[in-house]
Amino acid sequence: MTVTSSVSQLQAGFNDMSLDVDNLKSDLSNLHDKHLDLQTRSMRENLVFTGLPLTNETEDTEDLLRQFMRNEMKMDSAIDFHRAHRFGKESSVKDRQNRNLYNTRPIVCRFKNFKDREQVRYAASALKGTHFGVNEQFPKEINDRRKILWPYFKEAKSQKRKVHLKKDRLFIDGAEFIPPDRSDEARMETNERQLYIGRGARPKTSTHGLNNQTRNTGRDPQTKLDDLDDISLENFTFYCKNRKKFSNYRSGGLAFGHKSSLNNYITPIDSNCPFVFWFKICKKLVQLPQDLICGVIYIPPINTLYTADDAISEIEIELHNMYKDSQYVCLFGDFNSRTGTLADFYDIDDFDDTFVNELIDFNEFSEIGILDDLGIPRKRNSQDQTVNTYGRKLISFCKNNNIFILNGRFLSDKVGNPTSRNSSVVDYVMGSANIFHKIVDFEIMQFSNLYSDIHKPIFLQLDCNVKTDMLKENTCIRNNEKYIGKWKHEKSTDFKSNINRDEVNDLLSHILEIHDDISKVDQNSVNEIVTNVTKILLDSAEKTFGVVTKDCSNSKEEYNNKEWFNHDCKNSRRDYRKSLRLYKHYGSNIFKVRLRNSEKMYKKTMDDSIRLYNHDLKKKMKELRMKKPRDFWKIFNKFKRPVNNDIDIKQFYDFFKEMNKDTLNRANIELDNNFDEESQTSPKENNDTVSRPNKRSRTSSSS
Repeated sequence: MTVTSSVSQLQAGFNDMSLDVDNLKSDLSNLHDKHLDLQTRSMRENLVFTGLPLTNETEDTEDLLRQFMRNEMKMDSAIDFHRAHRFGKESSVKDRQNRNLYNTRPIVCRFKNFKDREQVRYAASALKGTHFGVNEQFPKEINDRRKILWPYFKEAKSQKRKVHLKKDRLFIDGAEFIPPDRSDEARMETNERQLYIGRGARPKTSTHGLNNQTRNTGRDPQTKLDDLDDISLENFTFYCKNRKKFSNYRSGGLAFGHKSSLNNYITPIDSNCPFVFWFKICKKLVQLPQDLICGVIYIPPINTLYTADDAISEIEIELHNMYKDSQYVCLFGDFNSRTGTLADFYDIDDFDDTFVNELIDFNEFSEIGILDDLGIPRKRNSQDQTVNTYGRKLISFCKNNNIFILNGRFLSDKVGNPTSRNSSVVDYVMGSANIFHKIVDFEIMQFSNLYSDIHKPIFLQLDCNVKTDMLKENTCIRNNEKYIGKWKHEKSTDFKSNINRDEVNDLLSHILEIHDDISKVDQNSVNEIVTNVTKILLDSAEKTFGVVTKDCSNSKEEYNNKEWFNHDCKNSRRDYRKSLRLYKHYGSNIFKVRLRNSEKMYKKTMDDSIRLYNHDLKKKMKELRMKKPRDFWKIFNKFKRPVNNDIDIKQFYDFFKEMNKDTLNRANIELDNNFDEESQTSPKENNDTVSRPNKRSRTSSSS
């Protein structure tokens, strides 16, 4: 009892102390806020002038400030003030007129009343375009907050929105703007995927090793192509499955592309279904017992000209054929199916008791246990709760084939983000449960006008086995070039200790020998000494900072831009990338609006440039056709696609046999018609014709 009562007393005392500490913290915070408010009020009549050059140490700052107001700020009447003095660190500023450097320090001036201060501050508009500045004075804490708000203020003002920055509070269109939490931004920027988007390019991953994460395959589920179009991108290979061979109006179709270095490991699969484009990834690349079968899918939407009610059924039939070769399947694309949060697997509650009792092992009927082992939730989340007819068919398709949807339950998309601009989920990534352990990342990316006018890009990353010998054509490691690590000042002592003393002594002895006999000094001897000194220093640096061997896959390659990609396109691209960086850094709706506008402008600029280029090219070729035919054919042949003449003799034979099949049938019909006409000749001719063989037969028999 004594121990229990003592513990209770200690606990009560601890609670009282905690409460007292919390009260002290609250009081301290209130005191700090009051102190900051008083400090701000004490600076209410102050202005800070920047950019005024330092004349000498004995300058009259107040007189200098009066001349500045009269000459530079164009103020007619002199404003009286209490006092003015310089403060802060001295800095160098470049004059915008003659580009000369001069030293300056800020000047703080205290006016007699607030109205005089405001009159001077409003007159500062005359300093626009100069290297001078006039600002309000605030405590350091307020200035730090204003620095955070300033980029949002500038961006909102550039969008011609009603914006006002009052002390440390920003108001946009009458509502106070609260900047995002900086800690959240820091976490966002450390995320590998966010870094990739922030740089505007995909991160370069190692091309050798056993478990590299690669991004070598891309797909475009819905295209606007026909067989006359040719997709060409350096170091990439593309395959298309178009709805129509030749069409004036481009609509529908499927396409996917991958790096050319993976041509031996990714193979397209021919099929008759127009709603799916199959291809397989070599099992060596994905480290699976069998090849990975992938399907790029596009199902036309409901209530349109191309609506196909049996689309999912046709895909299911082909999937069963694919299962004969491999049990590892991944499907992705635009299904135009809205599934809400319906379960995509059979649960034991879905069956009656008789079926469950006769079932030996429920896991043999469903692979949902694999998701449990991987820690993937069974229930999907989705911000789109609507379910349509295609959605119910897709759920039945998943249940019948043990296919599980990644959207709303996996990695970066556990909340079920919309995949289109209208807040609907119609694009999916799904697959058999036995490939989920190979998925490294899955994300519904931000909408971009550069990719689609409706759909959002979907990012899927698989853990692949990309060895050096797999990518020989894309990897050329420079074994002879070694790059020593960067200099680190904290390792300077180690650098000195790693210098080979014996080599230094030998070099000094050699120099002394040459010094005694100047006649032996020539260019070769000097070069030898310099080489030895360099070798000694490099050897020490190599031991201290390490060596890095770089390969050419990480080097910057210069790609020739398209001829239509002119100066305006480059400027639009630069603005787009800048907007992307700002949005990733600040993460605000203000910069999101800027990003969307720059995307639209970039796309419009490219479209206009392509249209103008085609118009000029058409006009140019019309002029060259009659005047300069040689130049005409040079331009014409430049756009010709290479012809593949590697045709098997059997294919050659079958092609012409099929082509002449109708001709042979018509020839046989004509022969039959001629025979019928001859058979319908006169009876006399027929009798003679028949009697002659009889005579010959009798003659032969008598003889």
